[in-house]
Amino acid sequence: MILKYIWTVILIYVLFCSNLCNSAKILGIFGHTGKSHHLVFQPVLKELAKRGHQLTVFSYFEHDTTTTNYTGILFPEKFNTTSFLSMDYFDKSSIPFSGIIQLYSLTEVYENSVSFDKLQSLVNEKYDLVITEMFNSDVFFGLFYKIGAPIVGFSSCDIFPWQNDAFGNNNNPSYNPHVLHGLSVHMDLKERLLNTFHLLVNNFVYYYKFLPEAQNLAEKYFGKIPHVNDIVKNTSILLVNTHFSIFGAKPVVPSIVEVAGVHISPVKPLSKNLEETIGKFDETIYFSMGSVLDSGSMSKEKHKIFVNVFSKLKQLVLWKSSQIIPNKPNNIFLSDWYSQRDVLAHPKTVLFISHCGLLGTLEAIQAGVPILCFPMFGDQHHNAKAIATKEISLTLNYAEVTEESLSKAINTLLYDSKYRENAKSVSNAFNDRPLSPMDTAIYWIEYVIRHKGGPHIRSSIYHLTWYQYYNLDVIIIYLAILYLLYKFSKFIFVKLFKLTLSSKKIKTN
Repeated sequence: MILKYIWTVILIYVLFCSNLCNSAKILGIFGHTGKSHHLVFQPVLKELAKRGHQLTVFSYFEHDTTTTNYTGILFPEKFNTTSFLSMDYFDKSSIPFSGIIQLYSLTEVYENSVSFDKLQSLVNEKYDLVITEMFNSDVFFGLFYKIGAPIVGFSSCDIFPWQNDAFGNNNNPSYNPHVLHGLSVHMDLKERLLNTFHLLVNNFVYYYKFLPEAQNLAEKYFGKIPHVNDIVKNTSILLVNTHFSIFGAKPVVPSIVEVAGVHISPVKPLSKNLEETIGKFDETIYFSMGSVLDSGSMSKEKHKIFVNVFSKLKQLVLWKSSQIIPNKPNNIFLSDWYSQRDVLAHPKTVLFISHCGLLGTLEAIQAGVPILCFPMFGDQHHNAKAIATKEISLTLNYAEVTEESLSKAINTLLYDSKYRENAKSVSNAFNDRPLSPMDTAIYWIEYVIRHKGGPHIRSSIYHLTWYQYYNLDVIIIYLAILYLLYKFSKFIFVKLFKLTLSSKKIKTN
């Protein structure tokens, strides 16, 4: 008995020491104010802390104070992180290039973040790793350059073209649809022309508007630094919230790692009241427009369309909304909050009506539930188009929706069996992985720590200039050689021709 006790103590001691040896000091910087973005990163950060790493995380969102090894520091809340967009705004069709315009408007928050005295005091601190969101500004890379630790990037949506450039990943617009525009991977000539145009315009705006402003802001608060884009290229890996079963298979460099679904938690039982309500119906439809859109701001005309169509269904409709419905039909159940993950995973849920935000879309795909999409802004049109190609969804324009079009779309998704069958098939492909999304993310983060940044996994393209990348110097040399060969051949031909003519004249004479 005593021997068993001694061995137990030794084992605990060994495990404790091992944990200390493998524990890393990690800095997390998440300067964007979007809650849905942070919902992707937060589970990974908490898991790293659970595995013994020491985390210091700057963000605009409160963290779970019960998590040990985790110090959360809030940026000064000059910007409202709980504000909502009115749905009335989307009763009109969007303007061209609204995506890049919206993306730029969100950069105003970053001076508030980088000017934070607690952040600036990190310049002389030492860390084993930095984790940060890569989104619409690279301003924090000025700080990362001063700290000198390996960098892990994290994207809550599909990868942007300037991120492809930084990691040496293929950016070919013939099959890489731009994340801010709703095009599929299977583009015809017109769509490829449009996609190429969007790529060129958006990249031009990013490199000549976004980047210079990030450079100036970084140098204002962190001092003289190399070009921000060169620092970005030193990022070890980029974790991306995508999966090839949804967005299509593409050539990807090893430093870009897909972890779609990393935010999805194990299924939990629904509340007793909600479970009893669902139990009264054979099937359930879940309707939510996400955490950014104000669910109570739908215009009276649009609200009436949805209520009238829902009232004619035999299914229960769980509607995330604070808008009151006079004489509410018995099959409509309203609440300003649902445990979305658990509702979508419920065996009676047969349809998800959504704005096609990526988190909810991934939760529905993981559960094998078809989706009716009303994309509004950002990457939502891109997400909607990607899943439409899999035939697991239909898309309607919110500005133009009618009772007829809404009813037809809902009934098609409910009663055409191919949508449920395809949803289950895509779900199986999405879930079938050698490691879970969380274990994949943690493995690669710890890989970077173990290998001191892992420079061997970064593409050699990093060392090339833009003209070397496109082989323009080689093409010019070959064209020059061909031109010289042409001129030389022409010279020889002319000489031979003249000699031939001269010899004929001599014979004639």
